[in-house]
Amino acid sequence: MQLKTKFILSIGLVICLFQSISFYHTSSFQKTLVVEHATRQAKMLFHQIRLTRQWIADHNGLFLVKGPGVETNPFLDEGEIQDASGNWLVKRNPAMVTRELSL
Repeated sequence: MQLKTKFILSIGLVICLFQSISFYHTSSFQKTLVVEHATRQAKMLFHQIRLTRQWIADHNGLFLVKGPGVETNPFLDEGEIQDASGNWLVKRNPAMVTRELSL
């Protein structure tokens, strides 16, 4: 083989090696970023649900308009009331709202 051919092959091999190392490094770095992003989103969602639960607790519950799929909680006092317009409202405690939000 000629010196020129050996030189071109060795340069090509070095370029391929550096490119492979670069792709591997980028791939592992991207995986780390994706995991960190998912963790950050999960923490934000947890914090938002906690804030919502605290807000509901501070306001002594939450009333929903009674409709299909909305059942009265038999364990709550004043679990169901009627407003001035004649709509029936069902009371939800913080635990029930948190459970429904988490579904």
